[in-house]
Amino acid sequence: MPIARTTDYKVMERISEILKRLEAGERLSVKELAIEYGCDTKTIQRDINNRLPELLKQLNTGIKIQRVGRLISLSGDIENLKNFDDVLTLDILGKLSEGMGANFSLKAKNILQKLQKTSAEEHIYAKVHFEDVTDKADDVLALEVAMGKQTTINFRYEIDDSPYEVSAKPLKLICFDGYWYLLAEDEKDTTIKKYYLRSISNIVHTNKSFTVKKTIKDKLQNAINVWFDAHKESYEVRIWVDKSIAKYFSRRPISKSQRVISTDADGSVELSVMVTDDFEIIPTIFYWIPNLIVLSPEPLKKRVESMTKEFIEKISMVEQL
Repeated sequence: MPIARTTDYKVMERISEILKRLEAGERLSVKELAIEYGCDTKTIQRDINNRLPELLKQLNTGIKIQRVGRLISLSGDIENLKNFDDVLTLDILGKLSEGMGANFSLKAKNILQKLQKTSAEEHIYAKVHFEDVTDKADDVLALEVAMGKQTTINFRYEIDDSPYEVSAKPLKLICFDGYWYLLAEDEKDTTIKKYYLRSISNIVHTNKSFTVKKTIKDKLQNAINVWFDAHKESYEVRIWVDKSIAKYFSRRPISKSQRVISTDADGSVELSVMVTDDFEIIPTIFYWIPNLIVLSPEPLKKRVESMTKEFIEKISMVEQL
């Protein structure tokens, strides 16, 4: 049975949905909105009297909130709201980075998709790729409720058409490279595992409570991609970055653990980053090769050299076919 949506609404989500409904021509009442969103009428009054007018002011639309009796509607040229989704997306991206909540992220998908298709004439363009899992919104909300209450869950998990039952402590919903996973501790062997969200079904809540270890939270902060392993001790990787691409690592660090060791006179830099598995950093290395070189540790350096040699040999082999 789906969980009531009113349990998980946050301010920006509520404001954006109310505005979109007003844009569609609806006339809304404070009392009915309070019931629908599971909050008191004073909260909705603040939305109508303060938050919505301020948002409309920022959008510079000339549109205002008007009241006719107990009903609320918009006055002005509604066409001026055509870029509302674009502006709101900037807030969404900020909230995503702050961990506002996976359910909010999923509900933002339509806005994000719209921005991907934005034409050159529009003022804002954002190329953001997220796996389409809007059909899993009920499962996401169920997981968020369990994580909020810190109670274990049972669910069915399917790999290669082979389903099996799992009992786990849900820790966090994570998005790596646009794909969604549940990070959870398996009750059977107490290992931290990553479960692909689309392969999860039949979620059942239990009354068994648990606590999240701080060490897990700390490690996840430095995770780079799905190769992150909560059970492994992190180790340092040092890389040399050519001056031609150094600015990109300043604009967008590899992870929160990235730090600058030294800067050469020509602008090249030596960076340090912590990983739990070689393949947390290997995709980054090959993305920027030959302008990025592994300095240490030696096993990773040799592994990259071996992979590069194998790649070159395969090129030669294919060319000879």
